Amino acid sequence: MSQRAMNAANNLIKQFSQHLDCWPLLLEICKYFSIRIDEHPFRQKSFDGMLWYDRYAQQWVILVNAKAHRYRSRFTIAHEVGHFLLHRGLMESFCCTPDTATSDPLEREANAFASELLMPLEKLLPYITEYPMPDTRTASRHLGVSQAAIRLRIEMWQRTKQLPASPLWRLNPKYQEDEFYWPYSKVLRLKTGDGNYMGGC
Repeated sequence: MSQRAMNAANNLIKQFSQHLDCWPLLLEICKYFSIRIDEHPFRQKSFDGMLWYDRYAQQWVILVNAKAHRYRSRFTIAHEVGHFLLHRGLMESFCCTPDTATSDPLEREANAFASELLMPLEKLLPYITEYPMPDTRTASRHLGVSQAAIRLRIEMWQRTKQLPASPLWRLNPKYQEDEFYWPYSKVLRLKTGDGNYMGGC
């Protein structure tokens, strides 16, 4: 994970520490930086949102697909805030596509920023210390992010040795659920002892 993205997210968490919930935090950050949030019901399911500079209004705008699940939209907004803080000097518009989501270093850095902002380790620890069955459902409700995103965070922390690895976690790249699916990413699910997948988002 990009250290620059982590530092930027942690600085915002410290600055707006009184806003513990995901949605108030994002709204306060956008208000502070004068970023406008617009919603529009796009037909394309693959379009979650974008960041662009409105020259007429002289304001940065985050455009979000109003048809997306609210948890997905929150991650999208956090992702675009990451572009604003880290990359706005490079170009005037950012739009993630399936082709660029995992290959473009700017998109990966914006994802890292959003993950750190919405799911910092200290917020998730109370829900995931009970190995081998972390309470991702409760964490999802309290943090306002999907269980899929939380599981990906756990897997990332395990790979970087910030958390102990658990044999019950396994990657299942075929799993999708429109309500909670974190686009373009492999999703973690719990694997039971008999080889069947249990749970879900």
